[in-house]
Amino acid sequence: MARTLPLVLLVFIATITRSDSLFGQRPRTLGFTPAHEKLLDDARARLQARLRSDGISSEGSEGDVVGAGVIGSRVKQVAYQTEPYFEEIEPMAPMEVHGEGFEGGCVGSCGGCAPCGDHCGPLGGPIGHCGPGGCGFNSCDCGECLPCCFPRLFDCRTFEVFWGTQGFTGPVNQGGTGSFGFHEGVNFSSRIPNLFCGECGFQVGVRGVHSNFSGSNLTDDSRNQVFVTAGAFRRVDWGLQTGLVVDYLRENWYLDADLLQLRGEASWGLHCEGELGFLFRVGLNDQTVAINPNLQQATITPTDVYALFYRHRFLPCGQGEGRIYAGFSGQSDGLLGADFRMPLTHSLGLEGGFTYLTPDEPTNQGGTQNESWNIFLGLVWQPGCPQSDARNYYRPLFRVADNGSFLVDLQ
Repeated sequence: MARTLPLVLLVFIATITRSDSLFGQRPRTLGFTPAHEKLLDDARARLQARLRSDGISSEGSEGDVVGAGVIGSRVKQVAYQTEPYFEEIEPMAPMEVHGEGFEGGCVGSCGGCAPCGDHCGPLGGPIGHCGPGGCGFNSCDCGECLPCCFPRLFDCRTFEVFWGTQGFTGPVNQGGTGSFGFHEGVNFSSRIPNLFCGECGFQVGVRGVHSNFSGSNLTDDSRNQVFVTAGAFRRVDWGLQTGLVVDYLRENWYLDADLLQLRGEASWGLHCEGELGFLFRVGLNDQTVAINPNLQQATITPTDVYALFYRHRFLPCGQGEGRIYAGFSGQSDGLLGADFRMPLTHSLGLEGGFTYLTPDEPTNQGGTQNESWNIFLGLVWQPGCPQSDARNYYRPLFRVADNGSFLVDLQ
């Protein structure tokens, strides 16, 4: 019964997130208030008066300059050609938009991004700009991005290649030598077009982990693991954000096992670049395996985990992200962990973190054998315009599972 509660909770949350007035706000339409209209009128009047006073002609009708309650392409052109005039229009600041952009398409097509979809006003830029430095989600006008030659379903800006190093131990190590080695993998996500008006994304990824190259006290064989993660999520700027994935672990060492777990989280996005949330991991199966040459058998199973976390975005435009969490396991063990991610270059990022599960048993009563920890450090490469596109609604919400997010128990 306890294992079904998190699933019921996530199903309930996924249902109520359709109420955008309360749960999970995303700026898909401008939704101008009378105050916004007044700001636009004032800005338009000031711009036209300044242009006339300096003898600069504004071609076209008034609607070409500012029309339909948004900044038109003409204003964007003037902004680039006569920057001093545009800088004085301070009232535009309250309408800055973070995220994927507007459903109806970008203002002025963001300088010709239409073939792969438009992206307006991300990362604190003025409405009408196409991503940071002209590089937005599904935007073709990106000088350093890969060509938009992929199908719509595959967006290179949400595709990640990662590699690094890690050290870990757990009950499978039976209190002996820990495991140290390297990992590599890929993680991909995209929009689900027809689910909840396209506001949800899906992700799928795989990670290979290789360790114990010189063997251990248990076997002379090296240790190889494969993790696969797949699921769905919904990101928001503020309010309720949720996600749910299924993780698969293939363990190949002195024992062979195939395990599944359900991993999810629900958080409340705050206006101050932070999130408060709840995460869980629940095992879906167990397996009986031989644990020594004498064919002694034991049961290996995923460890159920429940924790509270706080996630915070840092660096300009929220390009960096860090999280701390604390909780307990289904066996009343204590849990503590943290992880982070930050950009190094335009398309290369650094990530790292740790997980520590302190056993409920004393040291002389199995505590040493049941202690689990994982620490990792690695690089993430994204071939699109990714490391600065931190508010992309459809970038992966979950990291591919590893020995920190997929803990196991041996009984």
